[in-house]
Amino acid sequence: MPRSNAIEPGTTLCTLATHVRIAFVMLFGSEKAVVLTTQRLAEQGHAWVQYNLGVMYDQGKYVAPNATEAVKWWHKAAEQGHSWAQYNLGNMYLYGKGVSKDNAEAAKWYCSAAMQGMAWAQYGIGTLYADGVGVPENKVLAYAWISIAATQGNKMAITKGQDVATSMTQAQIAAARELAKKYRGGVLHPKAT
Repeated sequence: MPRSNAIEPGTTLCTLATHVRIAFVMLFGSEKAVVLTTQRLAEQGHAWVQYNLGVMYDQGKYVAPNATEAVKWWHKAAEQGHSWAQYNLGNMYLYGKGVSKDNAEAAKWYCSAAMQGMAWAQYGIGTLYADGVGVPENKVLAYAWISIAATQGNKMAITKGQDVATSMTQAQIAAARELAKKYRGGVLHPKAT
């Protein structure tokens, strides 16, 4: 499950100031100060900080590992549109880590992150469509999402796309490629058929 702590495009100056405060505490404060500052900022509703608090709980960084707390904070960030939080939340629901396993909920969160352009989530939702997990099996949508992820360099998507294509007709592959083109133009909707 890849994770990123990178600052996302469109980050505001207020959000950057939050990043700087956290970095300052991490560099010069104690682990307790890191946790307290991060929790305080997360409770104020900063999505990026909520995401990172989830990572801290998931990885046991400065706190005891706690998948339920990771899910709680990722959910708050995901509701605000944080794509990495959405992707991680999808993983948690898919594998039943910190929540009851719920493939439909995993698909929902993967799709939300995929629509924002996240290659790992595009690969994830494509795989779910390919296998009919949490969504109805749909090879056309599977191939479309997986090929979009592959164009971003996701090596697993390249391999999975080849596998999915072996069970498709040329007409289905053409339809999937057309959907992928529409997505790149900002048109593809998760319920597209």
